[in-house]
Amino acid sequence: MAQAVEHRDPGADPLRIGELRLEPLPSSVPQARRWFDRLAEGLDWVGGRDECRLLLCELVTNAIVYACVRGPWCVRVVWWRSGSALRVEVHDPDAASPALMRRARAEETGGRGLYLVDAFADDWGVAYPEGAGKCVWFRLDQVFAGLVGGDGR
Repeated sequence: MAQAVEHRDPGADPLRIGELRLEPLPSSVPQARRWFDRLAEGLDWVGGRDECRLLLCELVTNAIVYACVRGPWCVRVVWWRSGSALRVEVHDPDAASPALMRRARAEETGGRGLYLVDAFADDWGVAYPEGAGKCVWFRLDQVFAGLVGGDGR
């Protein structure tokens, strides 16, 4: 598992509100988006929903496109709620660091994902769980109303 959720609301322990495993295929990106939309419907959003969907798709795409892994593997997405904040983790089994942010040329169709994460997330980073590849995560603050209750809402 990745590092503990950082910058959480005082007194609020992180609560796992969802987990999804995806095949490393392009069709998994819209599948992650649809799953997120269903998950999001039951939560008390006050902002950041569209940003979360965008960043989720960017990180799932990066995991599928750039992870160099032999044999069968999957992308694992985990959503954590801590008070009014949301942390989304995208895990893949490749321990190589993600590509550094670079300036994409105007004619390129890719190369902007981490710039978007950096622009929209309140915080983000990469964790390397022991023996488990990497976890690229982002946190959005103030996306939920109030503090989390016992049912995660």
